[in-house]
Amino acid sequence: EFRRVLFRSNLKSIMMQNCVKTLPDNLGDLQNLHFLSLPNNKELRTLPESISKITGLMFVNVMDCPNVKLPEKLSAVLEDDGNGFYYSKQ
Repeated sequence: EFRRVLFRSNLKSIMMQNCVKTLPDNLGDLQNLHFLSLPNNKELRTLPESISKITGLMFVNVMDCPNVKLPEKLSAVLEDDGNGFYYSKQ
């Protein structure tokens, strides 16, 4: 199961294209995550608020995910290029 595998590892990057409808609420527990790429997940509606707790997150790709909006706290620390790509302002 996706959720079990996800939280048993020390992931630094996640790439899931056209296969995600929801993300676990505790995604923010992945403190080593730097790269989150979720393009073409048309049924994905939200990113969990907990993702804002990942202090080292440098890049988020939600290209072609028309209904996804980043949590406010995360939007404050990532730059939006306007095409669904968000990257660290640092």
